Amino acid sequence: MTIRVVVAEANDEQRKAMVDALLQEENCVLAGTTGSGLAALDLVRRMRPDVLVCSMQLPGMDGFDLLQEIAQSPLESRPLVIITSIIFREDLVRRAFDMGAADYMVKPFAAQLLVRRIRRVFLYEAYAAHTPSENRMERKLAGILLQLGIPAHLSGYRFLQEAVRATLRQPQLLDHLMHDLYPRVAQSCHSTTCGVERSIREAITLAWERGRPEETSKVLGRNVNPYYEKPTSGELIALVAEKMRAYM
Repeated sequence: MTIRVVVAEANDEQRKAMVDALLQEENCVLAGTTGSGLAALDLVRRMRPDVLVCSMQLPGMDGFDLLQEIAQSPLESRPLVIITSIIFREDLVRRAFDMGAADYMVKPFAAQLLVRRIRRVFLYEAYAAHTPSENRMERKLAGILLQLGIPAHLSGYRFLQEAVRATLRQPQLLDHLMHDLYPRVAQSCHSTTCGVERSIREAITLAWERGRPEETSKVLGRNVNPYYEKPTSGELIALVAEKMRAYM
């Protein structure tokens, strides 16, 4: 398995760190690199990469413009697009996913984390190509968590994703978080039960402290008062799972 990657990043230092990390990976091939949005589009058309790592802030053509151009392109196969940005705003994250982004990463992040995310989106897309409805649901779940203010680089984000998936398959797991649900998440994500519990709790605390009650109310479909206690882990997992069932 070889993953062809194009990196579009205006910051020279950040671009070099990404490129250096990719060059060390046996399964990744650097198909091109640039600091310009227009040049990135040209590379996509000529090199046909599997994944485009694209900064939201690019001269000539920003990340949204690139997503639109790629979506409208007559290419036989379009790259998976990972948007990177120094800005974390729920409306921008939602817009990126709605326009077809496969992932959204908030800078700064370790270059090795980017490599792991490239592998993840590529492998998942290869699997989901045979199950398009599951692909759509996964993107919807990712969008909900990001809109809630839970950054994708947190471990709690990944654990929450897996917890919601498991709950959708077996709702009774919510009855015993520490004895049933979290051990299952830990096994799937190569972690520990305590690590899963702690990371999910910390992710929810971070999202709640950001205090975006209107956005949270819109996502969860109920009024949220930022002065009330934050939801427990079990409550949030149940609410997100309920939201996901509406799309099934």
